[in-house]
Amino acid sequence: MELNESIKQATLSFRHKINHNIRITCPECSHRRKGSNKTEPVMAVLIKEDRLIYDCKHCGVNGCAPLKTTTPPRIKLNPDEKKRAEEGVLTPLSMEYLTSNRKISKQVLKDHGIYSTQVFFPKLEKKVEAIGFPYLQDGEVYATKFRAVEAKAHTQNGGGANTLFGEHLINGETTLTICEGEVDSLSLWSAGVASVSVPNGAPQKISENRVDPSEDKKFSYVWNARELFARMERIVLAVDGDQSGTALAEELARRIGKAKCFLVQWPNDCKDANDMLVNHGGEALKDLIENAKPYPLSGLHNAEYYNEAVDILYSNGVAKGESTGFDGVDEIYTVKTGYVTVVTGIPSSGKSCFLDHVMVNLAKNKEWKFAICSFENDPATHITQLIEKFTLKPFFEGPTPRLTAEELKESKAFVDDHFVFIDNNEGEKASLSSVLDRATGAVQRMGVRGLVIDPFSYLSLPDKSKSETQQISDMLTDVRMFAKLHDIHVWFVAHPAKMRREEGTTPIPKGYDLSGSAHWFNFADAGLTVARFIDKTCDEERVKIICWKMRYRWLGKQGETVLDFDLPSGSYYEKKKTIEPIKHWSDSTSDF
Repeated sequence: MELNESIKQATLSFRHKINHNIRITCPECSHRRKGSNKTEPVMAVLIKEDRLIYDCKHCGVNGCAPLKTTTPPRIKLNPDEKKRAEEGVLTPLSMEYLTSNRKISKQVLKDHGIYSTQVFFPKLEKKVEAIGFPYLQDGEVYATKFRAVEAKAHTQNGGGANTLFGEHLINGETTLTICEGEVDSLSLWSAGVASVSVPNGAPQKISENRVDPSEDKKFSYVWNARELFARMERIVLAVDGDQSGTALAEELARRIGKAKCFLVQWPNDCKDANDMLVNHGGEALKDLIENAKPYPLSGLHNAEYYNEAVDILYSNGVAKGESTGFDGVDEIYTVKTGYVTVVTGIPSSGKSCFLDHVMVNLAKNKEWKFAICSFENDPATHITQLIEKFTLKPFFEGPTPRLTAEELKESKAFVDDHFVFIDNNEGEKASLSSVLDRATGAVQRMGVRGLVIDPFSYLSLPDKSKSETQQISDMLTDVRMFAKLHDIHVWFVAHPAKMRREEGTTPIPKGYDLSGSAHWFNFADAGLTVARFIDKTCDEERVKIICWKMRYRWLGKQGETVLDFDLPSGSYYEKKKTIEPIKHWSDSTSDF
């Protein structure tokens, strides 16, 4: 049973591909395999309407995972009401409202069996004349939605509809238009456009949950109409022009398949199909549907799609990055989601310590949340270091007064609110994909804005058929795509290659000095080096922050700045006085 459920979850996004074969990783054997073999899609799955038939080519496990199918419930209609639905009897008042006010043709009303009746509306606390919109299944009325004629009120009988309104009239068409309400669907038919309406309106926002299509109650009508959608070549989404309509369009397109979906853009004086029919006429409505634009696919847009963004840039300029909390650093480097920063420096130079302080500043000043994958620091120890940055006091006993018990309580709550830790419990080198999978969960559950992977060298290179350089290139590409997809900033800590000492000191590493590949420099949006040195003017240890790459000038520039470091609290602060630029730093082995 557990295996079946795992296979069901793994195939959710493919469930619309009835009678198609797909390949997934095997839940039975993949976790026992090594390296890149873990993610190899060795299980073949045939998707049927009521079951998934699976067969793993590696371990041989096979079987069938049944899928639940939903059938619209039948409800008993009053015999007189059923007759009205079958005959489409409308009173003069209802007919006037639909044909004169809403411009819907009498033939369309007759075809859909639209009728009048007296209905009690809880909102109005009385029975008034209403228009009935019958929902049919297998030629029979199984549910009816009602709209008051002279008041804004709605109700329905039975358990409600879970099929598309007007679906029974679709016959032979290869293009289908979906709208948000029954009146809009009738308007489209009046303009000569074959259409259906969703039965339960639009959601308030796009859901982050992914539910088995056969158990997706809110959108059960999509699952019930899967055969209808499958035979359509073109599906036009004519939803309302508001936030809820946008959410509905995304939910429908994701379930149906965005590649065959098109989206209607209403003119400024219209919010839906009926407004368009009333204000501009049937021909204009039909023309708008026929010229609907392809639904945006991730990463595939024409230039017009970006017009609004271009206009905003022209009017407002480019959005600046967020402050690091250090004025001097902000002059050369700021932080913006959707980008990747590579941080380097020789061992014990304070790379991780600096990033910790930047994260704490962003958490304090901007309420950012972070996911940390630190292979060289266990979470408990790392938390003590974050607490020191938050309180600017030592965590442990020493010559400097440590934080109080009350400050400890407050700082633990702060860290808990703003940080989550990706723990490597795989028993071997972690894969980048496993780290990003867990980071995705952090984005979805916590809304993290930043991810730190520290250091790169602890990640496995799974594909032995490729060179180290090519694998690093692939991994950096994946990280950049991840940052843009989830709109977070990613810091990648990378150690430099072993560098030759010059005159007793080690040169400061930069982008082309990183271990493994020059791709570090090419793929990074920003590159930083943290370099520790002894300021000979005052014989104090200081830290130089060097920005050796900045892809976008509005986020910073190449340059350097200097910070002071408080060793007892492990905290940085702005330098006390200006010093002369230093090309090298001593090989001090004290650890930050």
